[in-house]
Amino acid sequence: MVVSPPETTAPDSATRFVDISAPIKQGAQTDPPKCAPNVSYTNHSSPAPPELDALFPGLRLGDLPGGDLWALERVEMCTHSGTHIDAPWHYSATMADGSKPMTIAEVPLDWFHGRGVKLDFRDVPDGHVVTAAEIRAKLREVGHVLSPGDVVLMNTAAGAARGDANYIHRGCGFGRDATLFLTGEGVRLVGTDAWSWDAPFIHVGRRYEETKDASIVWEGHKAGRERPYVQIEKLANLDKLPSFGFDVAAFPVAVEGGSGGWTRAVAILDR
Repeated sequence: MVVSPPETTAPDSATRFVDISAPIKQGAQTDPPKCAPNVSYTNHSSPAPPELDALFPGLRLGDLPGGDLWALERVEMCTHSGTHIDAPWHYSATMADGSKPMTIAEVPLDWFHGRGVKLDFRDVPDGHVVTAAEIRAKLREVGHVLSPGDVVLMNTAAGAARGDANYIHRGCGFGRDATLFLTGEGVRLVGTDAWSWDAPFIHVGRRYEETKDASIVWEGHKAGRERPYVQIEKLANLDKLPSFGFDVAAFPVAVEGGSGGWTRAVAILDR
């Protein structure tokens, strides 16, 4: 399978592109079985389908240039497989004010493009729930002041674990406190290289067993009931980005009524 390089530069351009999404791949181990993609391939030399003769009576594969037919892939997966964006509809059936949350096709397009900032949480233990104070400290560390429309990307320990069987258990998460801080600053799109914006379920589950506090379950997502926002999950190559000085474009596939949509997320930098 040919995968695009993580960095490309447009010819005769001062613009550099960094692919921060991961390809849909059979056996990628980035999802639990329910959402693991299943990809089947039909290649150019496969037997000609019955409809070929119906469309072009008498045509044989050998008559075509190269003797090839088309290649085709069939993919079975959920809307949260691979690098994707969660819509507000994903985390609740109602907003805190009783209104209906937006599905992925209803989110304004301008939410999916903006000035990027990357914060490095790779040294934070797996399962840790990052707070607003910790995000403020990271912003001071890199010298960035948030503005409305900024896209905030989180580089966690999960990024280096992509492809490992324990990937979905790796990395830190971002709780209610951190999320409301970001959305309060006008951030509407965030992203993480971990499986979820929230801490991995295995760690939250252990804390819930101890506390029986339901408010800690999916607390970062659920904060969007108060101020809606969208999350890119399972990003890649965030270690190749600077802390700021780039734009992010991550437009999702518009699945009607969908709680999420796949995206080819890209960071755009000056060379």
